[in-house]
Amino acid sequence: MKRIIYTAHLKFRLEKRGIRSGIPREIYRDSDEKYYDTATGHRIAIGHLHYSGREREVMIAYDEFEERIEIVTVHPLKWAQKQQRIKTKRWTRI
Repeated sequence: MKRIIYTAHLKFRLEKRGIRSGIPREIYRDSDEKYYDTATGHRIAIGHLHYSGREREVMIAYDEFEERIEIVTVHPLKWAQKQQRIKTKRWTRI
């Protein structure tokens, strides 16, 4: 498996949002739902997490290179956010 690197921005977001540091790696590894974000050029993986008192979908944005994966950010998704990005084709399924 490729080496997974956390960007400084991701580390900041993990701390700010109170998300365990291993979560982005788990989402990348275990996600069955992956997209390409046509607006940012990043890839997106979606996982599930108990966050803010309930079960939430959480997305990571990442870039994939030949020798490594760089995870850029993480954030909980609202149902409408995800649906709108798919509907407008901003996110296309990989």
